[in-house]
Parts: sequence; C-alpha cells; structure tokens
Amino acid sequence: MIILSLVTVIHAPIFAQDFSDLSFSLKAGPEYFESAMAISFLHGKVMIPELDDTTRAVQGGDQYRLYKIVTENSIPFLLIPERSQKFVMFTNGEYLLLYDKNNLLKYEAGDTYPGRNLVMVKATYTATSFLEEKLASGNVSYPAENLGDYSRLEKPWVNGGNRYATGDKITITFSEPVSRLWISNGYVSADKPQYFAFNSRVKKTRIADLTNANSFDFVLKDTPDLQCFDLPAPALKVEITILEVYPGTK
Repeated sequence: MIILSLVTVIHAPIFAQDFSDLSFSLKAGPEYFESAMAISFLHGKVMIPELDDTTRAVQGGDQYRLYKIVTENSIPFLLIPERSQKFVMFTNGEYLLLYDKNNLLKYEAGDTYPGRNLVMVKATYTATSFLEEKLASGNVSYPAENLGDYSRLEKPWVNGGNRYATGDKITITFSEPVSRLWISNGYVSADKPQYFAFNSRVKKTRIADLTNANSFDFVLKDTPDLQCFDLPAPALKVEITILEVYPGTK
C-alpha cells in the first residue's frame, strides 16, 4: 500500500529563512496573530505561547526554553525538555505544524509579513482507489478526502488494490485557482513512528493541470516533512498520478 498524509494548497510565495532565527505567527481560529504572539526560535531556544486545550484561546506569552529537533524513524520531533513536551514537527521555513502525543494538531503557525499571508483553499479530493479495513474495533477507511484534513495525524489516504499504487490517480478540484501544492509523504504517527518505514511512500508523481492542459513530473523526497511544488499557471483542477514509490519494509 502507498500512503500520503496531506495534499493541500496554500497561497504563499517562496522565500528562505535561517531556522536558527525564525518566527512563526501563531494561528488560533481563522486568524493569524501579530508577530508578538509567535512561535519563535532564537539561539538554540524556542518560545511557544500557551493554548487552552478546550477553547484553543491563547493564554499568553511564554519564555524562551532550550529545545532539540530529533528524528525518530524519519519522523521529525521538536523536544522541549523543561516542559516535558514532544511534538511531531512539520515545517519548511515558512509554515509550521506541531502535533501532540495524541496525534492532534496543537499549533499551526506561519510567516505573516505583508504580502506573505497564508490562506488555505477549500478543495474536493477523489482517487481511483482507497483502502477499507475490517478491524476488531470496527471498519476503517482511508479515502482521498483525508488529504484535505490536517487536524490530526494517522488520517491519511491509502490506496486499495495495487500494493504500490503505481498508476493510481488523485484528482483535486479547488474552490479557486491555486498555484502551489503542499504534501506530507507517508504514514505519520506520534506514538508509532516506525510505521513510516513499514508503509510505502510516493517517490515520483505526474502532475496534470487539467485547467491549462499541461503536466510535469515531480520527485518527492523520502520524508514526511512539508514539501511543495509550484504549478506553471494557476489551476482549478489537477490530477496526480503515482509513477514510482519508496517501498515499505512490510
């Protein structure tokens, strides 16, 4: 089976920053806060505002604390020893997602300097196949629409039938034209990081822009961290065909 955790779209330009001196404006609800309310990395320390677990309201600022970024079974984790905290961390320098030990999205943040605001675009997702399992706890399915929900981990799209999904297609129809796609590759779990290697991941895809009638091939790195690719022109509908995979160990 092949697994994608996230295929979503964001309006945002490309820019580079040094992760050792980087600040992400916190998002709580539909809005991003001013830069004063931010997740900030500075000289080996990080400052993360406190959030109420129920209301998601920001409780106030925090102080800078030592942190470590470690990789376990290819999954990146942010460790804050002083607070006994451990987050699955997805980032590429302009967008940041932190998931807690229960695989729930705890923090979402991004660069919000003028002209760089991140705006999620609504979309519908379909695929030529998806996996349905019968477990002791009940039936579980992994449909394409999971690709648009990044609120929790362990909720990916998984192909059905063909073990390596070569030839499988995912079609995404957007509510407005977009020019960039973001992907998290593979099965990601905070408490079962070994599952990333167990399952196959996408290696090479063909992206067909069905709006402008063009296509190109894109090679994904073998990592769950955020990867993005830009379309030659804004599109309302794209089709992703899986051409090659990184085989899983099981």
